[in-house]
Amino acid sequence: MANGQGEGKFGCELRTWGDMWDLSKVVAGKLRESSYRPDFIIGITRGGWIPAVNLSDLLGVRDLLSLKVEHWGITATADKRARLKFPLKVDLKDKKVLIVDDLTDTGESLKLSLRHVKTLNPREVRTAALIHKSISRFTPDYYAEVVREWVWII
Repeated sequence: MANGQGEGKFGCELRTWGDMWDLSKVVAGKLRESSYRPDFIIGITRGGWIPAVNLSDLLGVRDLLSLKVEHWGITATADKRARLKFPLKVDLKDKKVLIVDDLTDTGESLKLSLRHVKTLNPREVRTAALIHKSISRFTPDYYAEVVREWVWII
């Protein structure tokens, strides 16, 4: 029962591009309020790439990177663990970094990404997701919305 709803049965929720843009603006507002100004934004691909681009535009952060993490196999079925497919090879020494994903299902993608980015010696690393699922084992520093019941978000 990897999907939380019984084998083969789970709720789905369709989100539009406009929804993602609106949620990106909420996260950008929270970042501004916190006074955290990243030097780099790292989008976890695939789902976090568009939110990372949105935040890059909204915050005026020009240095945008991607980090490929795989965690989902067949739709709504988690693989056993998240895997870093293409690690970063960039000097982040003394830089402030924001890691972005679209949402936290289990939180494993963000946790793995955070561990990896910390090995690159940044000054500070924070995390953001547009949607945080309350069942996740990881809570990002910034998020726009909380989903309290498990649902597959498209």
